[in-house]
Amino acid sequence: MISEIVKELRFNKLYIINMLGADDFNTANKLYEDIMYYQKAGVIEYQEIKTRTELDDFLKDQISQTSNGLRPIYHFESHGNETLSKIGDNDHITWEELSLQLSLINRDMDYSPVVFMACCHGFHAISAINIHDATPFYYLFGPYRKISAGDLLSSAIIFYKKLFTEPNIEDAIDGLPSDIRVYCAETFFTRLRIRHLANQHIGSNLQKHAARLAAQHCTENIFNTSRMSYNDALIFFIIQLNDMKLLEEYYIKSARIFLGAEPAVSFSEIYKIAEQQYCSDQNS
Repeated sequence: MISEIVKELRFNKLYIINMLGADDFNTANKLYEDIMYYQKAGVIEYQEIKTRTELDDFLKDQISQTSNGLRPIYHFESHGNETLSKIGDNDHITWEELSLQLSLINRDMDYSPVVFMACCHGFHAISAINIHDATPFYYLFGPYRKISAGDLLSSAIIFYKKLFTEPNIEDAIDGLPSDIRVYCAETFFTRLRIRHLANQHIGSNLQKHAARLAAQHCTENIFNTSRMSYNDALIFFIIQLNDMKLLEEYYIKSARIFLGAEPAVSFSEIYKIAEQQYCSDQNS
């Protein structure tokens, strides 16, 4: 069921952004030259960004274009590591900083931007994702570890050519090598919520979580003479954690915050999967 979550990819702009150093082979321009004729003129745009200020200005300008219906793919060519992406020869942006800026764009663009982080460790851009805030991008593509510039370039060329010619994004994703990881916000959110239910709201895990909350309540209110007793708090939290209506309301509310829309999978469906996962964990 989760593997079937695929949002139709609608875009009207692909920015190929060159943030490489002056002495680097310009893979960004090579990619542009290889795929530019697969779309009508103006859809694919080559940009050179060599400083943090230039990147900040570019991303701010993107927000101003949302009223014109901009639905972009951002393809960044750079060097990176587990914590940041380099910009030109002397500048950088951390994954946390980039995620924050992209989250602001995402809210104004109907949660649609797609990011291909074409640099070593580019997939580490997901490290700053906060489930309680807007996802920075709907899709992220990038290597999780070091990768050669040639392999990364050839993977990107194949990906975009398939994306432009095949009927849906699944075909393009299927053509990516294992070195390139894929993040889909809807799939990420659904799996996280299933794990949350299985770990805290089902069977003995519910009992354990209620016991932790009851103990926490007693500790935090130790000087409050009107506090609930441990047993009363335990019963209260067991009832709360097992309230299907509250759980469904929280599920929908958190989806609206993270995805900007109703979840693709109903609460009843994810709860059934969570029950199955809980049983599997108990039997393993």
